[in-house]
Formats: sequence, C-alpha cells, structure tokens
Amino acid sequence: MKIQLLSLVQCLSTALDTVSPSVEGHQQRTAYIVLRLAQAGEMDRQTMQDLYVAAMLHDIGCLRLESRLTRLHLEALDPLHASIGEKFMGLYPALKGPAAIVGNHHT
Repeated sequence: MKIQLLSLVQCLSTALDTVSPSVEGHQQRTAYIVLRLAQAGEMDRQTMQDLYVAAMLHDIGCLRLESRLTRLHLEALDPLHASIGEKFMGLYPALKGPAAIVGNHHT
C-alpha cells in the first residue's frame, strides 16, 4: 500500500481537530499563513512543502495527552508537546525535515 504524504498529513491534522473544539481548523489556518509567507519570501518548493507539513502537524505532540481535553491550552497543559511532536514525526522518514520545524515552533 502506498500512502501519499500529503494525504497522511491531512488525516493527522484532522485528528488533531478532535482534541478540542476550540482548536478546530487551527492547523489549516496556520498552514495557510505559513504558505503565504513562504510564497512572499520566494522560497523553493521543498522548503514550502516542509513548512506546510510542519504547520499542519505542529501540535501533533498533543495527541499523547492522557485525558480528553475540554479546552486546549498547549503551554499550560503540556509544554513539551513540540518536542514530542518532533519525535512522533521523526519516526516517518519523509517527515524528518518538517519534524525539526515542529520541534522548535515555540522557541
């Protein structure tokens, strides 16, 4: 079975929306802003793709939280979610570039 990278990214991003209704669409809005900035900066295609994937999955570390959340306050509840997300993404070879961006998105 061949899984398309961007389809996988969109699926995981949608899963993040289920963490809390207050964050629904946050990943997609972030990705839109990042892509607009990358286009304005005339970045190359690979950099733009890495930034898009990182933006779509930048809060993936939240999926490790043990209890269901009614509200998501990332820094208060899990200040390590960025590094955890980097570890999650780093397990998939095609996500190693964006993983580094995710790991630093609150620094």
